[in-house]
Amino acid sequence: MKKAVFLGAILAHPAFGLIFYESANPAANTEMAPTGVYANAGWQHQIVIDRESTRNLFFGTIISPKHFVTARHLEFGQAGTDARVFVTQPDYVTGTVEKVYTLRNATSPSSIQFDDDGTFANSDLYVYEIWETFPDFAELYSGTDEFRKEVVITGFGDSRGTAVNTTKGERGWRPDVTARKGRWGTNIVDGEAGSNAGPLLYCDFDAQGVTPPGDVLDPDDADATTHEVQAANKDSGGGWFIKQGGVWKLAGINYVVDTYGTVEGSTFNRWAIYDGVGLYNGDSTTPIQPCSIFGCDFYRRSHTYATRVSEHVTAINTVIQPAKDAALLSALGRFEVWAEGYGLASGVATDGDADKDGLGNLAEYLTESDPDDHGERNLPLTVDLTMAGSHTFTMIETLDLAGRGLATVLEVSDDLVQWDPVTGTTEDSNVVDSIAGTRTRELTKSFAGTGAVYYRLKITL
Repeated sequence: MKKAVFLGAILAHPAFGLIFYESANPAANTEMAPTGVYANAGWQHQIVIDRESTRNLFFGTIISPKHFVTARHLEFGQAGTDARVFVTQPDYVTGTVEKVYTLRNATSPSSIQFDDDGTFANSDLYVYEIWETFPDFAELYSGTDEFRKEVVITGFGDSRGTAVNTTKGERGWRPDVTARKGRWGTNIVDGEAGSNAGPLLYCDFDAQGVTPPGDVLDPDDADATTHEVQAANKDSGGGWFIKQGGVWKLAGINYVVDTYGTVEGSTFNRWAIYDGVGLYNGDSTTPIQPCSIFGCDFYRRSHTYATRVSEHVTAINTVIQPAKDAALLSALGRFEVWAEGYGLASGVATDGDADKDGLGNLAEYLTESDPDDHGERNLPLTVDLTMAGSHTFTMIETLDLAGRGLATVLEVSDDLVQWDPVTGTTEDSNVVDSIAGTRTRELTKSFAGTGAVYYRLKITL
């Protein structure tokens, strides 16, 4: 691949936001799916990650029915993070209604897959697992031919703000922190870079049809796209998508951008620069010069860098392949895989009671109980009578009801023969346990009868 560089201290700010070159519409492609030639270009696989303590939102990309990948430096779910982490797909991504997912062990380091064995130790990648099941996922780009290919870039960061000006004129734009939303744009992969976070891909910020004054246009940079973007503040974790075999595949994860300062004021920021002449990069004191017949300064235009996914495909697949394989099974097949994971023999019956604790295997599947441990027994339904004469129902169920093909119905009978669905209940609480992977719901129903009444929870697979 052409233009290989090594990045060290100059990359000091791993945080982003998409800034568009198009002056007529600086907030282009905001909270809207790409269409036409860019349809299905990864936008549909983006999720929004929200840490409760800071309310900073970032993108991640779904890569299996149970997993998503994002930037390691965001540190979601790590030790010392005492706030809950929320994972959603907004309606502008799903095209219908917002979907909410639960990070496994959302306040524990174990929510990070294979961190203990160093699988992603030399990269800026982390793969996270959810309890529920994603409806679809992005394929991974497996080639090493990304150079000069068009890329669709996503991010949840700043929009374009005020212009960066020097005494020689406009050079680009600062980010606007008040316009932080999900966006997508395009660019061309210009090269690869080495870093202390492993191999990176990069693209530069080209002005469409513009050669900066005094420059000799570098042919490698004459590749401005219709939706040309530069990453900026808070876009970390967003995906890069390149078409391979007719399918847009995940090729990179937003990592970092170049930093600039002004020669006049020595102010450092993360700017989108299409003409760096008169500025200097990072902590350098040497001003960026115009292009000449001897070549161009690398930082004449700012660059967006992404962790190169193809470098880590084998490690990622080790984590996600079991979830992809399980998704191909029937609902019964997924139950059997779950049971085998607890040491039960293949083909164990759903209506059996392997550990003889009075709770059937299907009920243990519903409540995330161990079907081979007599001492672990979570009742899926308990019924109490309140002082006011109402009936209170406490129900425990897995967070992955739909993904497991499970359905439950609360039923009532007065003769233990005819059973009917319970109606007219009020939900008083709904508590999610991200460690156990369960939801506990409490319902109440007024009861004015005087005879015997019986309740049961019907579970079907």
